[in-house]
Amino acid sequence: MKIFITKKIPQKGIDLLKSAGHDLTIHDSADPLSERQLIEASQQADYVLNGEMQKFDANFFQNCPNLKALSLMSVGYDNVDIAAATQHGIPVRNSPGIISGATADVSFLLMLAVSRKAFFNHKRILQGEWKGFDPTAHLGIELNNKTLGIYGLGRIGFEFARKAKAAYNMDIIYYNRSRNEEAEQILGAR
Repeated sequence: MKIFITKKIPQKGIDLLKSAGHDLTIHDSADPLSERQLIEASQQADYVLNGEMQKFDANFFQNCPNLKALSLMSVGYDNVDIAAATQHGIPVRNSPGIISGATADVSFLLMLAVSRKAFFNHKRILQGEWKGFDPTAHLGIELNNKTLGIYGLGRIGFEFARKAKAAYNMDIIYYNRSRNEEAEQILGAR
């Protein structure tokens, strides 16, 4: 199978695809492809693995007659004309939930860093302003039993709330387009 990959992927993925007998073409430049370049690179491909926010519209599907499937290395798929893909018999796959845990971890890291003044103290150390140990200076805020407000309680928000509840017994309040009964039952969110 001929696979066109729009962005460099880890070597392990390349090795896995090659060992399965696939013929790979990889766009490994940091520069995004133009619409014309994307079509030209995809015309002979059976499969496109997209790692950019490339636009896949009716013109793309019409000009890629060999295409059998399109996969996105993203949760969202608003850059794809699903009706046009369907009209051409091309299934479109996305990756929901693939980075929810990692993104929640980064959110948690930032919450800890801000609450404990890590950025401020790191800057002081780099500038040579650290004056030695002081048991109460710049300790920041204790997170145990505090209230955490989360705007958007989808996959990432839920994972962030779960970690905050487990680590610091935080009271979770949230705003979401729809009620998250799972979070309310499991985490006591309101």
